Amino acid sequence: MPGESAILARVAGITDRLNRLRAIAAARNAVAATMELEGLANAVRQLDLALRVHLERGELLENHDEIIDFLAKSKAELIERIDELGLSSREKRPKPTD
Repeated sequence: MPGESAILARVAGITDRLNRLRAIAAARNAVAATMELEGLANAVRQLDLALRVHLERGELLENHDEIIDFLAKSKAELIERIDELGLSSREKRPKPTD
């Protein structure tokens, strides 16, 4: 099963997909973005599985905090890109005013 180098390779793969999604979003191509989002979701699931296996074995992961931070930032960016392309299934809510 995957070791730390395989986990880092999966993180790099997610980074590549995010870069492609940025370019697709800039071109405003919702169809291509949807396809890239599906690939990105699969890549994240693979990373999740690899991390679970690694941790269930009781193996330490040196970059654990950095990977968690990366995933949190990636999630925020994904939400932004999905909204930007009008692909969000969430209701559009008005922003609260102070």
